[in-house]
Amino acid sequence: MVIKLLALDKKIKSISNYGQNVTITYLNESKESIKSKSRDDDDIIKATLFYLRNNKPKIPKSPLF
Repeated sequence: MVIKLLALDKKIKSISNYGQNVTITYLNESKESIKSKSRDDDDIIKATLFYLRNNKPKIPKSPLF
């Protein structure tokens, strides 16, 4: 649930993984890949949460009118 809320705030369309590689797709279709320490589910979740909490969104927020 925390991952979903953080992803919505950062305008992320999807988060997927294959092995220890995690791919983040933004609403504008740009992609970013990160790598966890291992294939273990706990390590993948830890790497994903770290990324979401510590990195700025890659798409600009819409201006307020």
